[in-house]
Amino acid sequence: MATKLEKSKKFDGIAKWIMILMGLAFMAVGAGMTIESTMLYFRVRPCEATIIKSQLHSEYSTGENPGYVYRPDITFTYEVDGITHSTGTYTWFPVSSNIRARHAAVVRRYPVGSQHNAWYDPKIPENAYLVRRHSWIGPIFFLAGSFFAIVMPIAIRRQKLKSASA
Repeated sequence: MATKLEKSKKFDGIAKWIMILMGLAFMAVGAGMTIESTMLYFRVRPCEATIIKSQLHSEYSTGENPGYVYRPDITFTYEVDGITHSTGTYTWFPVSSNIRARHAAVVRRYPVGSQHNAWYDPKIPENAYLVRRHSWIGPIFFLAGSFFAIVMPIAIRRQKLKSASA
């Protein structure tokens, strides 16, 4: 019959491998997101865009923190190879939040009728964006995965060695 110490060692080994595998999965997702974002950043081409709709969208959230959530609702037209396109995606990674002033500032930056540079994907000309920037989501996933895959198992091992020597 296994002693408590043997069961504890077995559980520590399983927990360590779960953290390593979870960390590697996060690292893979983060690396993939970063690579895709970087490829898109360099693949897009500039074009002239005309804003046809610019307003602040709000909806009431009844979740854990009830209240209004805001996001810019911006639509623009642009032309690629003689074909006019229209899209409502002003950035690659749109974010909604409860910070009204932040999103209202974006709406003010793009008034209806104004002309701006936009960026379209030559592989999929229907996809265009007004804001061209990298996303930090991929690197954050990668760093979180690194923490779970590398730092946590080392911390578990150090704690185990410390408790064994005590």
